[in-house]
Amino acid sequence: MASKVKKERSRERNRVQTKTMYKRFVVFPEGIVTEPRYVKILDSLIRKEYPSANLRLTIELPSHSGPKHLLTALKVAIKNGKLDSKDDVWVWVDKDDWEDDQFEHLISWGDQKRVAFYQMAISNPKFELWLLYHFENARGKRTPEEIVQQLKKYIPDYEKNIPEGVLSWQHVLNAVSYAKEKAKACTCSGDENFPHSDVYKMLERLIEMGEKRSKR
Repeated sequence: MASKVKKERSRERNRVQTKTMYKRFVVFPEGIVTEPRYVKILDSLIRKEYPSANLRLTIELPSHSGPKHLLTALKVAIKNGKLDSKDDVWVWVDKDDWEDDQFEHLISWGDQKRVAFYQMAISNPKFELWLLYHFENARGKRTPEEIVQQLKKYIPDYEKNIPEGVLSWQHVLNAVSYAKEKAKACTCSGDENFPHSDVYKMLERLIEMGEKRSKR
């Protein structure tokens, strides 16, 4: 019994030390196939680009798609101790056919200040637009069908999965640049249905922290 308690205490110390050592970005995505695969790829690229920054990307999946299920996943993660007060928490959600009022509870959850940083990243119409930005500015592509069709020019076998080796760090930088360009155009147009993706905001924060923590 004493040995078991000792092991549990050792695990807890290691868990606390790990949380202290690393800066975690915890992603709650709406999708359960493409987004987890992308987070895994991005985590690998970040570690290679900023090896001494100790940045880590992890993912928490909802039980189903949709804003209310993402909110439930956030609450469960807090209750089960999966989130730390020093974590960056990002919710990736597609605009799709969701109404604005369905996002309100997700937005207000962040006002409770339970984590170091919280932000939603909405892709309109869907996450595949963010993937397409890795290769081009997606000019003229507004519908989900157009976006996926164009994406398949770069990832021919794309069916919600992202093959190994398709994306490089330069692709990520391209995506940030194209997405920022579209975000400005979206603001200027006043069109609430203007295609854009806010995922670039998380990448900008990752890059900023990577640069800062690498200089310590």
